[in-house]
Amino acid sequence: MGNPKLSIIITVYNSANSIRELTERIEKSMSIVSMSYEIIFVEDRSKDNSWSMIKELMTENPNFKGIRFIRNFGQHAALTAGLQHSSGEFTIMMDGDLQDQPEIIPSLYNKIVKSKKSIVFVRRMNRKDSLAKRKSSLLFNYFFSLFSGMNSDPSIGTYRIMDAKVINAFRKFTEVNKYIGGLFYWMNFDHDFLDAEHSERRFGKSNYNLKRLIQLSTRGIVSFSNKPLIFSIYLGITCSFFSFIMAIYFLLRKFVLNISVTGYSSIIVSIFFIGGCILLVLGIIGRYIAEIHDQVRSRPEYLIDEIINFDV
Repeated sequence: MGNPKLSIIITVYNSANSIRELTERIEKSMSIVSMSYEIIFVEDRSKDNSWSMIKELMTENPNFKGIRFIRNFGQHAALTAGLQHSSGEFTIMMDGDLQDQPEIIPSLYNKIVKSKKSIVFVRRMNRKDSLAKRKSSLLFNYFFSLFSGMNSDPSIGTYRIMDAKVINAFRKFTEVNKYIGGLFYWMNFDHDFLDAEHSERRFGKSNYNLKRLIQLSTRGIVSFSNKPLIFSIYLGITCSFFSFIMAIYFLLRKFVLNISVTGYSSIIVSIFFIGGCILLVLGIIGRYIAEIHDQVRSRPEYLIDEIINFDV
């Protein structure tokens, strides 16, 4: 394919300690693949000096480009910004924490060219994350697959390579709250996999705590499935059915067996159970309404504070 241009999108949040080593390793890999490339850093308003490091790197290499958000919008907004500003024939997405190994970029490129697929996902072998993060990731992917109907592989993270057809399709999506992992599954382009070792995190810690994982899973499920709404219907039917059975039971005790129904405990338990079911259903409906509200407001997914080395 001659000398194709590659775009590499790196999301950055509190990654000042790893950026320089990461870029040096990427440059070494790119010398094998193509001399025509761009590295797009999307800085999600870090609390450290990540942006200063990026600006320093951009003065050293014109292939480096930078986008800085005006405030923290999250990784998915950062990836969206990078994809909307990339210009390569192939685009690579990766994290900036050195757990994704830049040395496999030549293998990724060769894989997508030889397989003639549109996407090649990197499957992380022997994940070096903590036990808690691995288990929470498994749980997240299980529930997403269960409710969305799409197979979500917990060994697949951000790291992947895509052709221009995929990027052009992605840019057509207008959701305000995107769940990027689900969108690439939903588009269903021909894809392949590349197995690679996963490196240990040497600096900092993951920003995906339990709270963020729950928020992400909720967004993903609501974005791709109406099964929670169907579940709420079945829950209501089930509660009504058991209430009807209990009513018949107590009527038979009273008028056939002449046994009085006494005790406040059963009444309180019943009230709490029904009340909990009602609140659960309202919460599910409210979550969908919140997504509709966000979409109707049509606020931008992110706001850029600085953008450097782009032709704008």
